[in-house]
Amino acid sequence: MKTFALLLAAGSSTRFAHNTKKQFFKIKGKEVLYYSLNAFNSSKLIDEIIVVSSLEDIEEIQHLVKVYNFTKVRTVVVGGKVRQESVKNGLEAIKDDGYVLIHDSARPLVDEKIISSLLTALKDGDAATPAIKVVDTIVKVKNGELLSFENRDELYRIQTPQAFKINVIKEAHQKFEGKEATDDTQLIKLLGKKVCIIPGEEKLRKITTLEDTNAIEAYIEQNEHLQN
Repeated sequence: MKTFALLLAAGSSTRFAHNTKKQFFKIKGKEVLYYSLNAFNSSKLIDEIIVVSSLEDIEEIQHLVKVYNFTKVRTVVVGGKVRQESVKNGLEAIKDDGYVLIHDSARPLVDEKIISSLLTALKDGDAATPAIKVVDTIVKVKNGELLSFENRDELYRIQTPQAFKINVIKEAHQKFEGKEATDDTQLIKLLGKKVCIIPGEEKLRKITTLEDTNAIEAYIEQNEHLQN
């Protein structure tokens, strides 16, 4: 069975506040998208890569793939209006059975350790995701008023990449098409399937604003092998 990486790079970067979309913004001379692509392309555990792009960015992504010789990239497909549609479009490009890692390109610091841990976790479930335990006090607020305190011992921050058995995640997207879901594991739980949790890492933070790139750059400076 094959293992695929499905890389989401179709976002419009509306909160990034820069004239360059965040997936093409350069950190240490390389595009944000480069780092995730490089990690998956270099991984011994990944067979093929599918990239999901907006229509207007397909040529730029194809050029990037060619320049960096990312030979595992099999195709670049057009995404949808929302993340869920983009994932579904990407999944439809996968014709084999096996496993798929779905990853946000705005989290550039994925590595082999995370990939391996996720695939190992799939032995015990239908999906796996990295998550970090919440340490701050969490409250529920409505209309500017504090309503209640949440039990932080049971709360975690979900990250990507997330790993899935291909047949299960395809079934989830087909069955719940059009349902608003911010995360693919949410659809797996709606199917009544098991999602395993592995320890997440702070370096998997998502780039949302321009300021987020500073932390990513600092990490890359401390780990020079990421620039090669």
